[in-house]
Amino acid sequence: MPTYDYVLPSDPKEFRTPEPTVSFPRLHNVGAHRDETTSPFRRQTISLPVRLRMQYEAPTNLRVEVSRDVKTLSRSQLEAEVQELRENELRFRTLLEEIDTAYAIVEVKFDADDRPIDYRFIEANDAFQRHSGADLRGKWVTEFAPNLERFWFDTYGHVAKTGETATFENYAKAFARWFDVRAVRVGDPAARQIAIFFNDTTARRELQMRNDAIQQLSDRLRDLADPHDIATVAADILGNTLDASLVGYGTVDADAGTIRLDRDWSANGVERLPTPIRSRDYGSHFDDLVKGETVVVADVALDPRTSGHVDQLDAVGARAFVNVPLFEQGRLVALLYVGQREPRSWTEDEVVFLRDVAERIRAATTRVINERELRASEARALENADRVKLALAAGAIIGTWVWDLTADRFTVDEAFANAFGLDPALGREGIPLTQIVATVHPDDQEGLANAINEAVQRGGAYAHQYRTRRADGNYYWLKANGRVDHAPDGTPLSFPGVLLDVNERRAVEAERDRVTAALRSLNDNLEQRVAERTQELMRAEEALRQLQKMEAVGQLTGGLAHDFNNLLAGISGSLEMTSTRLRQGRHQDVEKYIAGAQGAAKRAAALTHRLLAFSRRQTLEPKPTDVVRLVAGMEDLIRRTVGPAITIETAFAASQWSTLVDPNQLENALLNLCINARDAMPEGGRIMIEASNRALDERSAAERDLAPGDYVSLAVSDTGVGIHGDIIERVFEPFFTTKPIGVGTGLGLSMIFGFARQSGGQVRVHSQVGQGTTVTLFLPRHDVGEVADAAAAASLLGAPTGSGETVLVIDDEPLVRMLVVDVLEELGYTAIEAGDGPQGMKVIQSDSRIDLLITDVGLPNGMNGRQVADAARQIRPGLKVLS
Repeated sequence: MPTYDYVLPSDPKEFRTPEPTVSFPRLHNVGAHRDETTSPFRRQTISLPVRLRMQYEAPTNLRVEVSRDVKTLSRSQLEAEVQELRENELRFRTLLEEIDTAYAIVEVKFDADDRPIDYRFIEANDAFQRHSGADLRGKWVTEFAPNLERFWFDTYGHVAKTGETATFENYAKAFARWFDVRAVRVGDPAARQIAIFFNDTTARRELQMRNDAIQQLSDRLRDLADPHDIATVAADILGNTLDASLVGYGTVDADAGTIRLDRDWSANGVERLPTPIRSRDYGSHFDDLVKGETVVVADVALDPRTSGHVDQLDAVGARAFVNVPLFEQGRLVALLYVGQREPRSWTEDEVVFLRDVAERIRAATTRVINERELRASEARALENADRVKLALAAGAIIGTWVWDLTADRFTVDEAFANAFGLDPALGREGIPLTQIVATVHPDDQEGLANAINEAVQRGGAYAHQYRTRRADGNYYWLKANGRVDHAPDGTPLSFPGVLLDVNERRAVEAERDRVTAALRSLNDNLEQRVAERTQELMRAEEALRQLQKMEAVGQLTGGLAHDFNNLLAGISGSLEMTSTRLRQGRHQDVEKYIAGAQGAAKRAAALTHRLLAFSRRQTLEPKPTDVVRLVAGMEDLIRRTVGPAITIETAFAASQWSTLVDPNQLENALLNLCINARDAMPEGGRIMIEASNRALDERSAAERDLAPGDYVSLAVSDTGVGIHGDIIERVFEPFFTTKPIGVGTGLGLSMIFGFARQSGGQVRVHSQVGQGTTVTLFLPRHDVGEVADAAAAASLLGAPTGSGETVLVIDDEPLVRMLVVDVLEELGYTAIEAGDGPQGMKVIQSDSRIDLLITDVGLPNGMNGRQVADAARQIRPGLKVLS
């Protein structure tokens, strides 16, 4: 199509124009939205009634696109046409502004690949903001909705490129609305502009969706017969209809404030709620539910009922929620809840919809429960009817009666009549009550009359047992069960019932009563018999304990006798050989036998030391002891003792507590445990020595037979063969050992056990066969740190020599006393001897000079060595004592 540019002169000029065919005015006064030119009109293509396409660029410049047929127009005719266009434009703009349909001119933006990526609203009518919910004139849509669905760009881009009109209805999540849209291309195709006409159809669509959901719910609930299935289906439909995050239905315990979910539904990524739910954990809105109010929360952070529980509600995907309560007989019984993981303004229509669904769920659930109860009732009725038939066939039910109280007519069935020798025909017509009562045992007639009168006056259930004479002339026990029905005004109407044969049951009850009486008589003496039996058991247990003690003592003395016999044999044999060699003049062999006797004596002393430790009677010298320092000081000795095939590892607490023990005894115990661990690993392995701080509460302390408090634990673990369960209970027994004969005395762990208990602690053994063994010492915590013993650290360069000092020696063993006296005199001291405590006290109380007291601890005749030492210090305060 050719295009011509004209300049309108001041005087009219005629020129040729197409024939008029159609009118489509599109001239717009833009007001403040003016283009770069000074024209009051926007640069716009319009269609004139004469099929001219014109663009106004200036007041006097006109661009005209001409079709085929042309005629001439004068200037005045052209101005008249323009004026008509202006009037048409005004009418058209007024029409667009007044109609309810939203209208906008949209410019579509494309990228380098000609893909639509955005669009701008060039102009829009007032209805645009009402329908879209936003004023977007002059704005790109991505400014308002950066995550707008791709559908809108592709659809508008297709219309702008192809000119094909698009008519559709679609949901825009960013606007949260449904739109019914018609889009057409306008203007120059190169401008990529379209006109859109649309209406907000959200209300209609949501109403349609809710109606569809209600219909779907009704259809699916109709055939369901399980309350859980009803809740599941309803939750699924609600979740999808409302695009919710969480939906559920549950029963409510209003008193406890808990909700037990029957079923729930959740969107992807939302955790399901736990059950039961404690309502108070999620806010105070449960109080409103109890009042019958629907709880609607748009944002839990802003609602005062839930603002203190935001984290808990966010954790279950309920940033916003609606709770619909359901009541029965004025009591809260169930709850429907819908949650949203982000804030949401719930509409009134949505809340009404939820109430409707909740009532339908409750109605369907009630229907199912009632149907179940009805079926169960019918089944019970059939079962009871079968039982009645079986009872009648078995003779358990004698018969039935109906007493018409208004007519005083007493009828019975055939079984009843036969049982009492009555005419069945008369039983159907009616028998005088006096004839029935005449068969009752005379002793029971008064009680029966009272029971009948009471039931007739009261109404309701009736039950009474009495004896009647049957057709065979004998009396039998029976039970009459019935019910008295009253009219609304309280008038007795009817009294139906059955007679049950309870004769055998009464016989059983009589036997039961007899047995009960006998048992009661037996129970009266039961406590005395139990006490006597308990005393017998206690005496037997005491005898058993004594036997076990004697067995342990026998084992102990047998072991002692064996070990000491060997040691004494070594000592006496060495002494005999020494005497023989001296007589023979062979002095060179004497040293060997003296060394052998001394070695045996040392072993005997060590054995005695272990026995004292086992008996917990050894003399301990407890001192504040740093366990870490003690282990570190022994580590080199332990490594040399266990050998290179075994790795030693240690582990200590960061701030290890001290303990109050005899450090020498603790060293011996630790070395003994490491030697045991070495012997359990003949092929090599690892020994772990660990020290830690342990605070034992009452339960933990009781498990270890200790008092509650703080303890230092010292554990020695190995990777050896382990100890079997049947053996581990005996490891602390004296002389018990799993080592080969001749290896160990069996007193090591006994000594450790005695030392630990004497120190106020405990020892425990844990072992797994093939895995290893751990022995743990528990020693009481001591708050004072380790103190260096200067006297012990001092070097003893040699035995001190005397200068006439006097030493009192008290010992009940003459040989020992003789040896000590000889040694003292050899060193230059003066020695005084005493054989027991009283003799020693006589010397102490005398005027004799005494510079040092040496006494044995165990002395006979009433005073032991400690008592003598205490008395001596009182008499001679400066006296030095060695015991």
